[in-house]
Amino acid sequence: VGSVLWWVSQSHAIARIVMEMDIRRAVSTIPIAPVMIGSA
Repeated sequence: VGSVLWWVSQSHAIARIVMEMDIRRAVSTIPIAPVMIGSA
């Protein structure tokens, strides 16, 4: 059970890092999105 809780906490930390990275990437690409939508 302890290893399962450890794995859940590790996967949660990794998911949080990935989400933060995705948010930063989305924020950095927001100025490009209207151009892509307009050209599409």
